[in-house]
Amino acid sequence: GIRDTSVTGVQTCALPIFQNCSLVTSIFTLQFMSPKDRQDVLNRVYKGLNTGGAFIFSEKTFSCNPRVQDMMTFMYYDYKRQNFSDKDILDKEVQLRHMMKPNTKTELYKMVQDAGFEIHTFWQNFNFVGVIGLKK
Repeated sequence: GIRDTSVTGVQTCALPIFQNCSLVTSIFTLQFMSPKDRQDVLNRVYKGLNTGGAFIFSEKTFSCNPRVQDMMTFMYYDYKRQNFSDKDILDKEVQLRHMMKPNTKTELYKMVQDAGFEIHTFWQNFNFVGVIGLKK
């Protein structure tokens, strides 16, 4: 669980333990975790799944190419402007800037494969991906 250290005000999170699971889901979670903990969490999920079990997750990713990243970002902003004001969009960007540290899709998939999963992408929109990782 999340614990607030009263002296520093910094929140820390104990890494979860998974046991005897058939399905684990994670929606836009890894990108907010410390990069150093992500592989360990993926390893724990894999270890805690039963054979044939699934890890279904979605994450925001960064492009390996800066031009593509810019294109995707601004296309996403155009999409968001259909329902949100420019101020709302920018305020959200500023709010998340220091909290969210996405991986590239290549990095993310490598970590998931290194944990042992067979990867199947079921959804992608702009720089967001949805993945089913199967335990072999």
